[in-house]
Amino acid sequence: MDVVHVELRLRADTGRPDSKPAPAPLHWDEWIGTAPYRDFHDGLHPVAWRGWRDFGTGNLGDFGCHMLDGVVWSLKPGHASTVTALEMVGGSDERFPRYEVIAGSSPPAKASRPSRCTGTAAGRRTPIPTSRT
Repeated sequence: MDVVHVELRLRADTGRPDSKPAPAPLHWDEWIGTAPYRDFHDGLHPVAWRGWRDFGTGNLGDFGCHMLDGVVWSLKPGHASTVTALEMVGGSDERFPRYEVIAGSSPPAKASRPSRCTGTAAGRRTPIPTSRT
């Protein structure tokens, strides 16, 4: 197998919702920790913090490792020799992109050919570019 494509279908919202009081018994000052202070809003807690740069790693960082497990276990590609961002849309200084396409190449695994893996986050349904050319 030369090319593997992994697609993550996760929600990626943009913008910061309106502030509101933190629900009891959440200790908001403690939850924020060392990140720059911001008021509580529904776009952070309890789950959506993953898409904010101060708290998470975006869709690919959060779930990519789980979705790529099968590729790694079955193909045993070794460490990637290149990782390239092919496309990113949206995002800001606060938020990760609404969707992104990354590609990684690795040297041949044992008794195998070199492989290329492409990961897509946030439900992109159009054809995936295979190179930057």
